[in-house]
Amino acid sequence: MLDAWNSIKEALRGDEPTLIEVHGEEDLLAIPAVLEADYGSLVIYGLPSKGMVMILVTDYTKNIMRGILNEFIFVDEE
Repeated sequence: MLDAWNSIKEALRGDEPTLIEVHGEEDLLAIPAVLEADYGSLVIYGLPSKGMVMILVTDYTKNIMRGILNEFIFVDEE
């Protein structure tokens, strides 16, 4: 997940709108996308058989994502 997080961080450094295309199911990448995006940005992703999810990046949504992240148990990938 750290490689994906770093890719998101790098993609969001520019001044232009950014599209990050993920092949496969990686709904959890919305967490680093919200945390790394500028305030006022929109993070949008598909929810299979349901539609789309749109998250406005605010202090509230960043805090929600931090809370979710704090519940994770990280294991050394090496």
